[in-house]
Amino acid sequence: MFVFYARTKRPFKNALVGMASGALSLGAVKLLSMAIGFAFSINLFTSFVAVICGIPGVIAMVALNFLL
Repeated sequence: MFVFYARTKRPFKNALVGMASGALSLGAVKLLSMAIGFAFSINLFTSFVAVICGIPGVIAMVALNFLL
């Protein structure tokens, strides 16, 4: 993600949008996890992955939660 943000015309703005979308998607998954019935906690690791990787990181964590 750092390489992607560095190659864009507005790296700071794109990084902030990516981090915000990751954090919001993590919150949405936390709310939906209660309705779906699987345990998904927000801790330092999940927050870090969501902020650094964005939405793809959150999707990967949900997929790994279902697989493992």
